[in-house]
Amino acid sequence: METLLALVLPQLVSLIFAIISAVALPKLYVWLKISTDDKRREYLETALWNGLNLGVNKLVGVDPTAEQISALKAQIIATAAEYAKAGVPDALKALKITDEHLLTLLEARLPVLIEQAAKAAA
Repeated sequence: METLLALVLPQLVSLIFAIISAVALPKLYVWLKISTDDKRREYLETALWNGLNLGVNKLVGVDPTAEQISALKAQIIATAAEYAKAGVPDALKALKITDEHLLTLLEARLPVLIEQAAKAAA
């Protein structure tokens, strides 16, 4: 009996480990990928806001005319895009953010930043 158990037990343990691995590893991989992507999104979001703030701060003291506002917004967005590209290139690549998409993300956030700055100035 002990001989039979000694022969079967290692194979049984290997089989159980293989079954657990087959079930658990794919779930672990999905969880880790989601966790990694969440961190990348968080880093990207921070870089977007920091870049926009940098662009706005470069223009402190500028009193634009109505015609210059559009060009200044474009300058802020360009500064923020360069900041993000330099700061989180791996996140941009991993999340498949194109240059066009990056500009769209920044354009969407700029009005919020302008509104916050207006409230702070008031």
